Amino acid sequence: MKHTFTGGCLCGAVRYESSGDPLLMLLCHCSQCQKATGGAFMPVVVAKSDGLRVTKGETRAYHSSESAMRHFCPNCGTPIFFERRGQPEWRGIIAGTLDDQSQFAPRMHVWSSRMVPWLHLADDLPRHAEFPPQG
Repeated sequence: MKHTFTGGCLCGAVRYESSGDPLLMLLCHCSQCQKATGGAFMPVVVAKSDGLRVTKGETRAYHSSESAMRHFCPNCGTPIFFERRGQPEWRGIIAGTLDDQSQFAPRMHVWSSRMVPWLHLADDLPRHAEFPPQG
């Protein structure tokens, strides 16, 4: 059975649908994700690019680094998803935009070396100083 995620921005101008099982669910603590969300970390659903489509409105994009482009609602500013140069096969959907947030079940922390010092998490998820090991 194919899994489907739906979601959208705060004002409702942008809606999306992602079909297919997620490749990964994680919590990213890198400084760019902190700034993009205005929070301590970003919850991310990694999904195949070919399964993600915007069903209402259009996103605007911002190159937040040489390797990342972040898509957001041009009306309310909600971050919707991001893509990385050289990795066109996947997108990182911001889990806070999901209609049903109970679908989000993170499996790890990435960039834990950049965790803010005042954040104390009680979960037992694996923590990777940078990106998780490949393989």
